[in-house]
Amino acid sequence: MSDAEEQARIDAAFADLVSRFDDSEATDAGLGRTSTVPGTPGVPNLTREVSEEPAEQTRGWRQHTLPEDDPTEDEAPQIPALPPYRPSPIAALGLGLLLLAAVLGGLIMVGLRLPSWAGWLGLGSLLGGVAALLSRLPRTRDPEDGDGARL
Repeated sequence: MSDAEEQARIDAAFADLVSRFDDSEATDAGLGRTSTVPGTPGVPNLTREVSEEPAEQTRGWRQHTLPEDDPTEDEAPQIPALPPYRPSPIAALGLGLLLLAAVLGGLIMVGLRLPSWAGWLGLGSLLGGVAALLSRLPRTRDPEDGDGARL
């Protein structure tokens, strides 16, 4: 098949496709598609016709009422309060070591002269705190977990 025949076949298929979607004579609920945009033949005019009557709301927030047999707030089962959060000892140790490293680093940045062992203590506490916190991360994932966040 030559290029001219192929182009003619494509043009005919496109013209058939466009003719099936030409809705310039159809009217849609609330849309004035009876006229076309001036200067562009075949393009429908999608201006919305405004009516004076309020339209019925079919989407958005709706008011719901509880059925009579549902328990009210007084009859609802009481859920016990959660116990207070207590971090694990390893997490507390890691946070404490990081806090110590931050305090020592802050004192050094301010210009306070500390003994040389304080610098090594700060470095050790930084590395120990990071290691302690990283040890708390989960090592395995459940098979049904996807690629998303694990909550």
